[in-house]
Amino acid sequence: MPNDRDYSTVVTDSLYPVIEKSLETNLKKYKAMIADFMNKSHDGMYEIAPYDNIYYSAKDKQNLFTSLNISEQEVYNIIKDCFFFNKYWTSKGYNPQAAKEPYVMTIMCTLRYFLKNKKQQEAELSAIYLAFSGKFYASCFGAIFPQAPPSRYRAVMDYTINNLVNYKFDIKRTGSVFGAIKVLCTTWIDTYKEELIAGTDDDGYGKIIQQLKGRILSLLKNIGELYYSAYYDKKYLNYESDNLIDGEEFRITDNDANLAARITNAAVTYLVSNAVNMKICNGFSNDRNVRPLELKDIIESIVANKENIPDLRRVINILICDFMRKNKGKHPSDIEFINYALKEQPNTNDAYIKEMLFIITNWLEHNSEDYRRRKNRAATVISYRKSIKYYLAMVIQLVSRNEV
Repeated sequence: MPNDRDYSTVVTDSLYPVIEKSLETNLKKYKAMIADFMNKSHDGMYEIAPYDNIYYSAKDKQNLFTSLNISEQEVYNIIKDCFFFNKYWTSKGYNPQAAKEPYVMTIMCTLRYFLKNKKQQEAELSAIYLAFSGKFYASCFGAIFPQAPPSRYRAVMDYTINNLVNYKFDIKRTGSVFGAIKVLCTTWIDTYKEELIAGTDDDGYGKIIQQLKGRILSLLKNIGELYYSAYYDKKYLNYESDNLIDGEEFRITDNDANLAARITNAAVTYLVSNAVNMKICNGFSNDRNVRPLELKDIIESIVANKENIPDLRRVINILICDFMRKNKGKHPSDIEFINYALKEQPNTNDAYIKEMLFIITNWLEHNSEDYRRRKNRAATVISYRKSIKYYLAMVIQLVSRNEV
């Protein structure tokens, strides 16, 4: 009775023997396939936090079936007799989408094979591979981080991991997304090991699969709640107000505040209306960490994204207003302005400077592959931040000559 929930054992009785036979001759290819997927996804898996999704493509799925020398259709033709494919159960609200995926049931059978043959390491690798597949990690990540993605707001996630996440979290103890998923998978295997070895029914497989997804969802949800708390409450900046145009916040006069607003508008207009000024980029050539052409590409990429314009306005306004409050009577067209802009303040407690550095760092993360590759050196990070401030300061000085 394949469509009876209490008697449906299609996976154990019909699919498992096929996968078992395949693994006996294709084990090396299967393990090599997993290794290739892990290598391809290495950067995301070994991040200290879930900054970005880890995608499982159609090609990845095909690689699985190719390694086992079977087809997805062949697996589907077997599992379609599982009771939960019957419309009766769907109408009752039982519709385990992940369990209906041929690749998911295929991996569950490989997991059972390794457990039965006391190959714990291979079983854990299969579980981790399953956890990072499309119906699990990728799906959960998309559900937990639907807006303000951590890949765009890395500083917020950095703050979350460093200040809000404690050592009760596996990701904190292990130091990586992979580490947290590995702990989660090991516990999941230990919980259902005996049931899988014995050969559970199809309902059991559905519940075990859902348990894995639920654990991954919980892992990401716990981090996501803290992340969005930091994001919306602006805990990562710890500043008092969002209104940076108001001159009172910088303790500058109304006249200076109005002047700053005019220069800010003029600078933003110049940036969005003109090509990148190579003369300015070449002026930063003394710093060998950032080449003029690379600076040009970064600025082009920042300005081309309309979503960056509000942040561009904020950074320019901070540069101008902060200079005015610290240099009474001085004008952004004065030579002192460039020296001020290039001064690095990495350990400052000033809320406005912290915000400016956060925005600039975020730009670099999203607009410079070289920066992401080389950011482990503090001197390189400083050079990249200076290059952005230099270009903006030169534009500010260029337009401010008409605003006296």
